[in-house]
Amino acid sequence: MQIKNTKDTYGVVSQFLHWAIAILILTAIVMGKVAHGMDMSPAKIAMYVFHKSVGITVLALVVVRIIWKFANPKTDAGLTPDQASKASYGHGFLYLLMFLMPLSGWILNSAANYPFGWMNLISVPMIPGISKTLQEPAETVHVAMFYILSTVVIGHILMVVYHKRFHQLDLISRMLPGNQKVSGAAVVLVAVLVLIPVALLATRGGSTVEAKPDSVELSDQSSGNTSVTSNSPLWIPDIENSSLAFKGSYSGEPFNGEFKNYRAKLYFDPQKPEQGVFDVVIDTTSVTTYTSDWDDTLSGSEWFAFKQFPEAFYSADTFELTDTGFIAKGNLTIKSISKPIDLVFSWNSVDESTVSFVAQSVVTRGDFEIGSGMWADDSSIGFDVAIDIELTLKTDG
Repeated sequence: MQIKNTKDTYGVVSQFLHWAIAILILTAIVMGKVAHGMDMSPAKIAMYVFHKSVGITVLALVVVRIIWKFANPKTDAGLTPDQASKASYGHGFLYLLMFLMPLSGWILNSAANYPFGWMNLISVPMIPGISKTLQEPAETVHVAMFYILSTVVIGHILMVVYHKRFHQLDLISRMLPGNQKVSGAAVVLVAVLVLIPVALLATRGGSTVEAKPDSVELSDQSSGNTSVTSNSPLWIPDIENSSLAFKGSYSGEPFNGEFKNYRAKLYFDPQKPEQGVFDVVIDTTSVTTYTSDWDDTLSGSEWFAFKQFPEAFYSADTFELTDTGFIAKGNLTIKSISKPIDLVFSWNSVDESTVSFVAQSVVTRGDFEIGSGMWADDSSIGFDVAIDIELTLKTDG
């Protein structure tokens, strides 16, 4: 078995890299085109995860291919010096495109802020310094790379045919190990087998998306589960310096989200926690995951159903002192479904009229039919969601 290249033919390493990259690029292109036209669904997530995974694989293999190319002699026997020079420039441009296309996809993914794990196994970091403003130009470049690369590949194939027809040079045999017919059939078979999952994923359905209301004016009433009265001091959050955040997972990778609009009242005295009362009204339409595609999907009936349920509520009237802080025992209501939720929180004075309230909890999205239908049993969006509340509370005394 010939490992390294010679002047007359390519070794098995180059042959493997050539066909592996070719098949993977074809697969990534088909996956990307199919996924782009699909409604948001577990199938679309799976398609894009594999599309990106294949792209990262191509990027790595192209780097290996370039290194291997420079470590071996040129295989250009039979070509004139002029033909060999043109072939070298053509191959160099092809390698550049094969490198830039997946790189532009990685930049696009970083700008879009999609968490991503290679084959759902290895976390792929965002490229540092890539902002949201680069998402649109990165997408334009990524699409342009597809058309340019496709054109160059077609030209590459035509040159093989041209040399065979007019110069009697059988260049394709240099890239096919062993029996050419068997090797060619094997390449086609692998390509077909790789693309079968794409066809299967493409047949799965998508999510319903509803229009997002322009704005929601939060109701003045309490959630209905507490009397909202207490002898303890009343604390109101400074919204600009507070956050009602959560953390979920997308294909095994963590992502952050937040509710931007909410109203809260907390009656609380750390010396008399048993008298505490906490009431929160949340504008569910203000939810953001900092990813526009996902934010648009969250309006649908399978998620928060903005039209029917523009508000969610949390109310607690049982508070307990613990060794490390406090616990608020209450009920969270989303989509008219109420479940008991305990908030473990700390209480730290900043000054006479300001305190820091930091609370955590974990909820299961399925308990509130957040991610119902096709999403109910699909783990591409994690089932557990961590609640992370950081409030700067003010009081008049």
